[in-house]
Amino acid sequence: MNFTLPAVVRGGDLTLPVATEVRCPAFARALREELEERYGDIYGEALEFMRRLRDAMLSEGWDSARIQKTLAGLYADGIVAALRSGDAEALAAFLRHRLGPDFPLPR
Repeated sequence: MNFTLPAVVRGGDLTLPVATEVRCPAFARALREELEERYGDIYGEALEFMRRLRDAMLSEGWDSARIQKTLAGLYADGIVAALRSGDAEALAAFLRHRLGPDFPLPR
């Protein structure tokens, strides 16, 4: 019987498991370390912020297709970097440009 225990990267509610099906645990460990370096705590923070944006979109009556497309676009356009900068005004400008001037931004 094989038992696979994945190497796991966690950041808030974001979980990235890495498993090699017992073929090479050292590889899984090395990949986990690489992912931890690349997807640090900011990605957990981004997930929480995106959740709040999604809630606001739902409150505004957006349909799920529009929400999915918009959130994917925000990610592709650099929302993580905008959050990482810590510049609240730049983040608000980033969001207003993409969501419209009247969209209720989460705190």
